[in-house]
Amino acid sequence: MLDRVYAPLTTPRGYLAASVLFHLLYCLCALDVYYKSPLESSGEMRPHRSSLTPLAKRLVFITLDGAPADYVFKASQRDLLRERDGGKGNSGKPTMGFVHELFEEREDVCWGVTHTHVPTESRPGHVALIGGFYEDPSAVTTGWQENPDKSFDTVWREASRVWQWGAPEIVQIFKGGRNDTHITTTGFPESLNDFSGDPAAVDEWVLEAMTRFFNETAPANPALDAELRGDRTAFFLHFLGMDSAGHKYGTGGEGYVETLAHADKCLRGVVDAFSSFYGEGHDRTETAFVITADHGMTKRGSHGDGSPEETRVPLIVFGAGVNERCNAAPRKIRRPSPRNSDKPPFPAGGDQKYPETPPFSPAGESPAKMDPRASGIHFWDEAFASLEAEEAYVETEWGMRADDRQDLEPADVAMLMAGLLSIPLPKHAEGTMPTGYLARDPRVRAHAILSNVKQAHERLRSASDLRKSRSALFNPWPQTTAAEAKVDAIQQSTTGPAQNHTWVVEEGPGVVKLLQTGFSYYRYYDYSFMAAAVAFAYTTWFLFSLTLIACLQEGAAGESGQKEYSGFGLFCGVWVVVAVVWLRGMPLLKAGYMLAPLCFWPVIVREAAATRRFVGASVNAWHGAASVLAVLVVTAGFYQREAFSAGLGAFGVGLGVVGNLTRRTCGPPEAGLSKWLALALLPGFCAFCGLFTLLPCVGSLGAFTRLVAPTGVASALVAGAFASYHPSISTALFLTPCLLLFGASILVVYTDHLQATSQGLPLANRLAAWGCLIAALALPRFNTNVVGKLPYCLVCLQIPMVILSVGYEPLLLLVLSVLLCTAHAVYKADLPVPALGTALFFLVYFGFFATGNIASVSSFDLPSVYRLQTQFDKLIMGALLVFKLWIPLLAVLCAVQFMVEGLQRMFSVVAYAVALSDIVSLFFFLSLRDEGSWKQIGHSISCFVIANLLTVILLVLWGLSSVFIGPKPSSVKQHPS
Repeated sequence: MLDRVYAPLTTPRGYLAASVLFHLLYCLCALDVYYKSPLESSGEMRPHRSSLTPLAKRLVFITLDGAPADYVFKASQRDLLRERDGGKGNSGKPTMGFVHELFEEREDVCWGVTHTHVPTESRPGHVALIGGFYEDPSAVTTGWQENPDKSFDTVWREASRVWQWGAPEIVQIFKGGRNDTHITTTGFPESLNDFSGDPAAVDEWVLEAMTRFFNETAPANPALDAELRGDRTAFFLHFLGMDSAGHKYGTGGEGYVETLAHADKCLRGVVDAFSSFYGEGHDRTETAFVITADHGMTKRGSHGDGSPEETRVPLIVFGAGVNERCNAAPRKIRRPSPRNSDKPPFPAGGDQKYPETPPFSPAGESPAKMDPRASGIHFWDEAFASLEAEEAYVETEWGMRADDRQDLEPADVAMLMAGLLSIPLPKHAEGTMPTGYLARDPRVRAHAILSNVKQAHERLRSASDLRKSRSALFNPWPQTTAAEAKVDAIQQSTTGPAQNHTWVVEEGPGVVKLLQTGFSYYRYYDYSFMAAAVAFAYTTWFLFSLTLIACLQEGAAGESGQKEYSGFGLFCGVWVVVAVVWLRGMPLLKAGYMLAPLCFWPVIVREAAATRRFVGASVNAWHGAASVLAVLVVTAGFYQREAFSAGLGAFGVGLGVVGNLTRRTCGPPEAGLSKWLALALLPGFCAFCGLFTLLPCVGSLGAFTRLVAPTGVASALVAGAFASYHPSISTALFLTPCLLLFGASILVVYTDHLQATSQGLPLANRLAAWGCLIAALALPRFNTNVVGKLPYCLVCLQIPMVILSVGYEPLLLLVLSVLLCTAHAVYKADLPVPALGTALFFLVYFGFFATGNIASVSSFDLPSVYRLQTQFDKLIMGALLVFKLWIPLLAVLCAVQFMVEGLQRMFSVVAYAVALSDIVSLFFFLSLRDEGSWKQIGHSISCFVIANLLTVILLVLWGLSSVFIGPKPSSVKQHPS
């Protein structure tokens, strides 16, 4: 019976399907283990809010999408453009003139830097700002566009009435539940979100829609007018223009600065519109304004990672209920001093770290040193040499007074908005009430922090009750009793007979932190069990892959019917897992995570002898050393791309040494002079390929964009020369792909010229680009010639690469193609399975990292798809960007297909590469972090996810390469490339 169950796994299709499902499943499982959603760890909760009169009747929340703090607070436009103009500068006119007027003319302005979390994308950023919690990384499966759990609470759901204007995909996040009828949403037309148009058009639309609402719609509707003048109302305006301009121009382009200046005009227009409707003085007694951003932007126009440019965004709060302590003395904007004129917005290097604070201040310790959010001490970014250096930069470059700065985290902004309106805090919020932004009255601040303490205590209680109801063996949080006592002390000191509001303000944030620590205890209650299960699963699949290779090599798979698998061990293992799951109260899905690896152990145990024989006979010392070296280089390459350069150098030397030692590969020189010449050139081609991981990432240097079309033309000429030189190949055979490559190169130049002159993307250009791409992918299937099929396929892959490239990517594919064709000409099908599997494993990872870094979200440069699609469509653009990343990998798979004779042998090669990749995945799983800087946490997540997905991509491309190649020679050895 068990033989019939396991038999499909020994076939290529069965192994491919099972391996893909396994790696996707345990990738999600690992994210669930380390980064469990806070929504899943809590049950029903009661709302809590300040019992005092609202500090503000209404709140206006504005987000400048994609606005780094440095570009909003910078004193003059000249400094933003100095680098682009070669140091000559511009007019010196303040870009954000209205923002700087606020600081000059008002006393009730508080400001700081909001430190966003990775991934620095729009949806997670807005959820943190309005919902008060950070989305779990498993939301990456929806492209950070949708949270897996839609039931999260937000500030808007607690407000009495909300109006929203902005991008549809953002404003719709906070509307859609059954209790959201009080939220009115207006999104701009999708046609405006076109990267070939004016980025400021979307901001202009939002401002006009909001102004028309106040000037025309509200006066004509008395009921609506009454709602607008009610208490606890909120307005949300999302300005997308800076994000669009950043993707189009980069933050160093004049177009970005112009959009920044237009955003400043929109801010002035919003304040003027509210003053016109509510009357003069409303912004001091009734209305509070909060201005911030969801994420920043890099100079090359991307975001998603944890660099300071992406995580540091502005925060400006003014109006009713805001602390008047900040900016008490009038001042003028100071121009940057000449000695600092050439400093970059943020010095390179260093991770963003925040000071660690204990839950309670020791006796005699100033509270200002303990809690930066309550005291106004800002987070020091270690990109600066010292705290003093950062403060000097703020005062000289921003023209701002460093003493006034109060930095927050995104979730703290949600608490601030709820505190200003005196509405219930979002139930799932993870922030701390920033009392330094609230009015200076200690009573007001104490009641605000009390509501925060109650909300955090409610989360802890809910998580504890939920875990206790599920588990037969419940272990409560060890500090539960001490935390309860501190909550009671805060309650008594705020509302009891012996009130001490100042003490509550000083100690309250520490109590909130302590309660959040308790919540984390229940959130990661099953961490140790699940971490061990995931590590066990990866070890199991590694051994299972080696077992299948051994069976295929020895033919043991064909004899398996003569033996019987023992089900006793599997039976016992299943019952042990069931007992653990029941006692711990784990969900059934986690039981599946623990049970799945047990299913493969009967095969591993029974074929252990065959596996040992395979390892002893086929994996000699050279192959073992090469495999270990490849794993080490790939692992190091996740941190430093330069490691691949050293690895390729060793790879080239190894190919040369093996070829010279193995005379049967080439025979004597007189028997095949061209093969000996190719063998001599292999190390040089490997070294040439290694240069690409020494270059900057694609998109970081604009000069490389000029290589796209010339490289396409050069590739066509190389292909034509190869066809003319080879005596067995007809030149006419390569005519069609070469002409398509020439046409694609010309089309790239013409389309880029049209877009550079703001003429958009004509329909004819778009259709021509799509036609070239589709034709290139279809041509190999119609080529029935067995001679020169590999270079023919590689030329066809160069066509979509040229269309989708913005830098040196086509040159990489050209050099990689020459290397693959040379290796094919020398070795044919003579390399053993471990050698080919190691080469496949290494080159797949190299192809992925050759043009970028960790390939996280910000590596997906939207300009790559502008020749095919300019109107924003996340499905089409995302698919094209992923396809572009796959092209070098597909080239490697095609070459290996031609170097392997027989499906079973190819099966073994892929399984060996998967086994090596699982070692890398296991290493990064054990390296996952849920503490430290957010850049470090984000990098550890990215490494693990990339390692898993590359394994899945390798398996998928194995199948797609067979479809792409079409008919293949029946005998690889007799058909030269």
